[in-house]
Amino acid sequence: MKVVVYDTFGGIDVLKIENIALSAPGPTEVQVEPFAVSVNPIDGKIRRGELKLMSGGRFPKRTGQDFSGVIRAVGSKV
Repeated sequence: MKVVVYDTFGGIDVLKIENIALSAPGPTEVQVEPFAVSVNPIDGKIRRGELKLMSGGRFPKRTGQDFSGVIRAVGSKV
């Protein structure tokens, strides 16, 4: 699956596209195959470091937390 990630706070120049392998969901998780993903103003503020208290300083971070799709796998306790 392709994801947009960044390893430091900054402008759009810190964004990069990476391929990641999907892991099986944990016991209380679901795996969703996304059909649409949006990037909203909060994503930009987090990327620029304006919301460090809310988002923390750990990297890498991903953009596009709002999405829709189809559930493809469920954990054992879902």
